[in-house]
Amino acid sequence: MTDQLDRLDAPPGGEPNPAATTEIRKPWWRRLGIFPPALLSLVFFSYALPPYLGLDPSKARIANLRQDIWWHYPALVLHIACGTIAFTSVVLQLSPWIIRKHPKLHRVSGRVYIYAGVVPGGVLALLITPFAGGPVGDAMEGGLWLIFTFVALRAVRRRQFAKHRRFMIYSYALCAQIIWGRILIIGLLIFFPEVIQHSFGLVLETASWIGTFINLAIAQWWLERTAKKGYVLPRPEKPTRLTTAAGGPLPHV
Repeated sequence: MTDQLDRLDAPPGGEPNPAATTEIRKPWWRRLGIFPPALLSLVFFSYALPPYLGLDPSKARIANLRQDIWWHYPALVLHIACGTIAFTSVVLQLSPWIIRKHPKLHRVSGRVYIYAGVVPGGVLALLITPFAGGPVGDAMEGGLWLIFTFVALRAVRRRQFAKHRRFMIYSYALCAQIIWGRILIIGLLIFFPEVIQHSFGLVLETASWIGTFINLAIAQWWLERTAKKGYVLPRPEKPTRLTTAAGGPLPHV
């Protein structure tokens, strides 16, 4: 999230490391860039959003919509809208090319992700969690989503960029955990419909936990894998302070 980049594998003194500057051809799946998460977001939106575009509570895809609580459906719709913003803006956060070439876009998309996506979306998630099908798993996921994102924000403000990257990846993992829940439920509906009929509440609770653990495990695997490859991290450009011969700062002109 800055204007200058620094390699972790560069030797002291700023001298380039010949081994680090040798161009290594990336595997094909790493050259895809942000295309996979962007495609994943598009596919998920095409399935999840249409029932809520008409603002018709009867089309909501949740099992426990409380018609007797007037704010439940509006809070659900706002949560979905904030989740959509988060899911869309975080795609830009995942691109090393954007970090290198367009750091301002990286910063702006990060602010959108946090302040228009995670913060309101996470708070609304905790608000509607008591009425959810898997309240314990949903509450844990929503709380961790807010905590990890806050840690990432605090880290970048302290210029701890490695820590910022780690917790932003954790944050994205929790943002996308809902996809596994939908895959599990759809799979059971197709192959084991009797499980849905007899244990629907247990299925919803299990789906929340499975999605969270799978995505955090994938995130940790990715962090450990990329840590061995000299990942490029942004470093703030420190302004040069000009001084006079006497050691004092030059006067402003």
